[in-house]
Amino acid sequence: MRNMYNWINKVRNSTSLLVLAAVTSLSVAPLPANAEDSEHAGPNWRTLDLFYWHEAGRGDNAPKADMAGLRASAVFREQWLVSIETTGGELTSTSELATSTATAFQSTFLAGYRSAASDLADLYILAGGMRVDVDFGDFTAWESGFVTRAGMRGIIESTWDLNAYLQYSNVNRSSTTSLHAEARYPLFQRIDLFAGVGVYARAYSGRIGVTFHF
Repeated sequence: MRNMYNWINKVRNSTSLLVLAAVTSLSVAPLPANAEDSEHAGPNWRTLDLFYWHEAGRGDNAPKADMAGLRASAVFREQWLVSIETTGGELTSTSELATSTATAFQSTFLAGYRSAASDLADLYILAGGMRVDVDFGDFTAWESGFVTRAGMRGIIESTWDLNAYLQYSNVNRSSTTSLHAEARYPLFQRIDLFAGVGVYARAYSGRIGVTFHF
């Protein structure tokens, strides 16, 4: 169990955050992002993602996580961003002798700034705090730390909503750097299909779900 707890501290986000089923869409004929910003038609940041999240270390017996979660983001005063993400699910660690499981919950709050990279894309940077709670059955533990993200999000061909960012987190004196990519494609008016991947030094993650646009 101790090995699994150490792994949680190293590869949890995220993306993640941190897994999860997701919700999003600009519309069947996608909407231009932020209606209040008449000079810049970038991506719509007023969204709610519902998703399933799977994360696993590399190797046959590497620990893995299966989580469900949601993420809400919004823009205020045209340039400032805020995002809240929460996930919960099961962690599994397998060895030659036994398989152990634990229940985990992760919460992340981020705030930051966006700047137009073009008429249809934003550069952004976010920073905030993270807390992870783990229940091993015999005992529970929690750790907190900080996380930062920097990336670009934009619209392609008035349909695809693409997002790529670099993330750095430090929780319980354990730091993790990872690369993430996300894509959204319209299913219905204001509802998108959402998918994302993350690459860590010793692990990978994937997300799939839907996005609601507001």
